[in-house]
Amino acid sequence: MLPVDAPAVAPGSGAGEIAAAIVARINAEMWLLVEAEAGLGGAFFVRATVLGSWGNAITVSIESEALGVSVGSGAESRGAQAANIEAALKKLVHVRYNYIVSDFSEQANIVALAGEITDRFTALRQIGGRAFVAVTGDKEATVNNPHICLVPRGESPQLPGEWAARWCAAACRVLADDPAANTNGLGVLGLSSETSYDLESRQALLTAGITTYRTDAMGGRARRAACDDLHGKRRRRPRHELP
Repeated sequence: MLPVDAPAVAPGSGAGEIAAAIVARINAEMWLLVEAEAGLGGAFFVRATVLGSWGNAITVSIESEALGVSVGSGAESRGAQAANIEAALKKLVHVRYNYIVSDFSEQANIVALAGEITDRFTALRQIGGRAFVAVTGDKEATVNNPHICLVPRGESPQLPGEWAARWCAAACRVLADDPAANTNGLGVLGLSSETSYDLESRQALLTAGITTYRTDAMGGRARRAACDDLHGKRRRRPRHELP
C-alpha cells in the first residue's frame, strides 16, 4: 500500500471542488500506478496508468477525515486485454539474469517465460536463470517448470510485483549457494495476506506447480510468510507437506 496525504480543501467547499482537489492530489504523485479525472457533480474517476488486466490487481481506497464529507465508490470497470511479453523475452538474446521477477501471470506469458528460461539452460546458450512470478486469485497454473517459482498472492492488496520481488529477495541468497537447497521455513517479510492454506490446499497447489507457504497471523493479517517448498513444481506426483 502506498499512502498519499489528503489534499487541503477549504471549509464550505462544494462536491465539485473537493473532487477536483482529490484529482489534483492524485495526479501530482508521478510515482502512483493510477491517475484521476474529474467528472460532473462531484464525481471523479480513478484508473490505472497502464490499461489492461494488469491494473485489476491495484487496490484504491479513498477516505475522508472531514466532518460531513464522505467518498463513495461507483461501478468498477475491469481491464480485459493482457500484455504479451513473448516478443520482449526474445530480445534478451544473451543478456544474463540470474533471477527474473515478473507479475505477468497470464497463461501465455508464463508459457513464454518458461520457454525462454528452459532454452537458457541448453548447450548453445548456457546462461541459466530462475524466475519468480506472482499468481493472483485462485489460479491453477498448468505450466510446471523447475526454473519458475509461482507465488500465490491470493487477493492481497499488495501488488503482484511486490510479492514476487520479496520472495525472490528472500530466496535468492539461499538458492545462489545451492539451487536445490531446502527452503522449508525460509522467512519472507513485509507481506500481508488474509489467505491461509491448510495441508490439503498446499498439496493441491504443489501438484499444480505453485509454491506454498504458511503465515504467522498478527491482528488477522500475515506479516511473515514461511515457505513450504519452492521446488514443489519439480514433483509431478502428489506429495505431503508437514505443517
